[in-house]
Amino acid sequence: MQLDLGPDHRTEILRRMHSRLVAQFGRVIRPDDKRRDPMWTLVQGVIGARAKTAVSNANADR
Repeated sequence: MQLDLGPDHRTEILRRMHSRLVAQFGRVIRPDDKRRDPMWTLVQGVIGARAKTAVSNANADR
């Protein structure tokens, strides 16, 4: 899935970083049965953005 990052000046930096990461580690291809539920992903992102790692891990596990 490609996201349109728009005119943000950091877009080119992100593209270069992505290319380098793929070159170094390869693409991560997760089978459909191993994909995370989109709601889980959203909740993880919100918790991670608002809490310290130890706290966010405990909250996510609950």
